[in-house]
Amino acid sequence: MIKEKTLIEKIRHSFKYKGAEIEIDEWPLLEPYIEIECDNMTIIKEIVVFLGYEQKEIVSINTKQLYRRKGIKNLIF
Repeated sequence: MIKEKTLIEKIRHSFKYKGAEIEIDEWPLLEPYIEIECDNMTIIKEIVVFLGYEQKEIVSINTKQLYRRKGIKNLIF
């Protein structure tokens, strides 16, 4: 049986700040979102506030989960 899949590509803007890696990802059918990777949670919180967001807006999910929340499945990453 052949299963239909869809291939999609993202656009990524990358930055570094105080040792943190900040990525702004743009995927088809999703709003752009920010990934902040750093071993220091204090710096992550500082960046979140600096960018104008609140701590309650922080989530830890991957792109596949974001698509599933929108009801979109069977994507190739």
